[in-house]
Amino acid sequence: MKITATIITFNEAANIRAACESVAWADEILVVDSESTDSTREIAAECGARVLVNTWPGFSAQKQLAVESASHDWIFSLDADERVSSELQNSIAALRNRDESTLSDGYRVARQAFYMGRWIRGGGWYPDYQLRLFKRTQGHWGERLIHESVSMNICPAPCFAEAFNSLRSSKFTSTQRSKKMKTNWLDKMAVRRFWGRAGECGAISHRGFSPVISK
Repeated sequence: MKITATIITFNEAANIRAACESVAWADEILVVDSESTDSTREIAAECGARVLVNTWPGFSAQKQLAVESASHDWIFSLDADERVSSELQNSIAALRNRDESTLSDGYRVARQAFYMGRWIRGGGWYPDYQLRLFKRTQGHWGERLIHESVSMNICPAPCFAEAFNSLRSSKFTSTQRSKKMKTNWLDKMAVRRFWGRAGECGAISHRGFSPVISK
């Protein structure tokens, strides 16, 4: 299970080093930059990232370009203003130690927002499940202008998972989206997982990801 961590950027010099360092465990870090005028590309290269430059086509299209340009089929998508925790790294390491034939096609993670000086743990804001780790042969970024997300070839069986994960990521809103700063954390959670293939679905207690299965 070789993983490319993908990050899209525009003038993210203040964030890109920490973002790259938090995915240093990946087999490849790929940064797709939309013609930054600061030192984003240089810093990313210093961190060992492969850097591509592409005129801004929109969020989904830029992220999909990153997916298609990756050296590996497994994609971990991170925003430049996010940070991956040691808990998430451990969860991914556990997946990488498994036989790939036992893996699901995608994994969702829970995101927590920091707003008005405090962590938001209710009100429908948390957990904010995001599909961030997926096999590119089974998923792609949907064509949306904003609030982009990964679309999977979901099987008809009820294998959608109510997500759970151990991960942490500090998030500051990108200058591509807003100049107002906020922080999100992908935080540690207990896990309940629904999973299955070809109609086999069940619930188990698990410390890791919720799978999204498209086979």
